Amino acid sequence: MEPPLTTAEPFVGAVDFYRETENAIRAQAETAVQQAKERLRGQEGIGPAEGQITREVLIGSPARRIVEEAQTWKADLIVIGSHGYGFWERMMLGSVSQSVVHHASCSVLVVRTGAG
Repeated sequence: MEPPLTTAEPFVGAVDFYRETENAIRAQAETAVQQAKERLRGQEGIGPAEGQITREVLIGSPARRIVEEAQTWKADLIVIGSHGYGFWERMMLGSVSQSVVHHASCSVLVVRTGAG
């Protein structure tokens, strides 16, 4: 006789799917952060003697995590990029930079993209 079906069985595949998706997103984030670190190292004046570059991929709401990390580090300044979204894009997607500006306890510099 087969054991009775449990309510969780139909969702077992979903757990694996979410785990694989999270791993793929984490790998993509690690790659992006490593590339950014390499680009910063390539900039004139950024070297071991001039500054330290660290990297870490954090899970959670980007705006909240940035503000939390800035508080943990006792940061004086947060430098954050802006996608340059218009009104409707911000309404639909939200704005990480806008949220950081409003919630950070330190100064925030928003750097706009060169496009547009």
